[in-house]
Amino acid sequence: MRLGLGPKPDSRALIGSGADAAYDACLAELNNPAAALIADNDVIVKYGPNWAPFQGHPYPATAANCGAVGVNPMSGNFNLCIFQAEDTARYVKYIQPKVGFLERLVLFWNNHFSTSHKARPWLGHMERTAIRANVLGNFGDMLAAVVTHPAMIAYLDNNTSVGMNSPLAKKNPAFNYRHNENLAREIMELHTLGVNGGYTQGDVTSFAKVLTGWQIANINSTTPGQFVYVPEAHEPGAQTVLGKTYAQPDLAQGKAVLSDLASHPQTAQHIATKLIRHFITDSPSDADVSTLANVFVSNKGNLFAVSKALLELPSAWTEPFARIRKPYFWMVSITRGLGMNATQMVDNTWRYNVFGNYMGHYPWSHITPDGYPDDNDYWMTADALRVRNDISCKVVSTGVGLPRWPGQRPAVLAENLLGTCLTPSLKDKLTASRDDRAAFPLLFMSPEYLWS
Repeated sequence: MRLGLGPKPDSRALIGSGADAAYDACLAELNNPAAALIADNDVIVKYGPNWAPFQGHPYPATAANCGAVGVNPMSGNFNLCIFQAEDTARYVKYIQPKVGFLERLVLFWNNHFSTSHKARPWLGHMERTAIRANVLGNFGDMLAAVVTHPAMIAYLDNNTSVGMNSPLAKKNPAFNYRHNENLAREIMELHTLGVNGGYTQGDVTSFAKVLTGWQIANINSTTPGQFVYVPEAHEPGAQTVLGKTYAQPDLAQGKAVLSDLASHPQTAQHIATKLIRHFITDSPSDADVSTLANVFVSNKGNLFAVSKALLELPSAWTEPFARIRKPYFWMVSITRGLGMNATQMVDNTWRYNVFGNYMGHYPWSHITPDGYPDDNDYWMTADALRVRNDISCKVVSTGVGLPRWPGQRPAVLAENLLGTCLTPSLKDKLTASRDDRAAFPLLFMSPEYLWS
């Protein structure tokens, strides 16, 4: 419950009931990183733009196709078609794993590198190629892939960042070109060092100059909508960031800064703290943070080692369930708990989008770049339970093709989903219920199910 996306009706049979069964199942997912991948051809946009090269025909969500839509002013709302196709592919992926620990890691990193609808045509592609492809690889590789993805470039306005002393600025003085600090600041504050990571405003300014010229190719280029380095827009000369001078040419300068930020001890501390807050507790112990940070540093940012170390923290298994499950994870867990199949997920994706927005928790939708908080107080709003109760009833009643819903009576399903967490009181209430339509929401709204 805490580490995954929620159990399925047959989870206990698949995972087993031994003391280490859940750990072994999570570890098995870590040993199969390919399971996190979603290929371009698995994301088919059904309603292509009525302009070349698509002319209204279905097309895969490749970098070229997403980019062409993203920078074409005539694409209209077809960027929404891409978004919906990417979103549907994710929902289908959510119901596949036994536990969903790997998918939870993807969602963690998606939130860590938070973006929103401002970069809508590229959002799913960034998750698939920058996050999923590196979720158990090297953090430095993931960071570089995210920062050079057009989704992040567009979201944090680096496409307009031009050095004041660059050839482009000197050639066109009337345009009053300036560097933009958004991307540099958020890389330091949110993605690597953390808000108290020891950097200064001067470091942000210097790093922003390093990143000038990191842009998105325009519609007239051979690779429209894709990342491109524009040397004419780059601020020339060496820059000093965190006391180190970087004088490398062109892209190499920025990549060197990113590499050093990715391997910085403060980055290890920041990421360790966030991982524990996301998966285990609002108040990570110094010992747990140190353990995870040390693994990060000693393994040079290897995320498989860090994720495995997270699994091996005793607190991951002994910390009392004291936090309400975040809305989006809770909603996804219901679809898994009801035994939804791929067709049902595709048919109901639009509903889940609406429900997620009602609850104020939907990936790719947080307006500010800091991502959704993990703090329990943020989610325990005055109407949180009322809204969830309404949604749980709707999810059950709109389960397309479910025979008597999951094919199990509520008390039996509760035992399969909750195991030893099922209390006699809840079991008695579910057994006594004469209406499954009411009993299933009672299960999903129970403290035993809500808390993680």
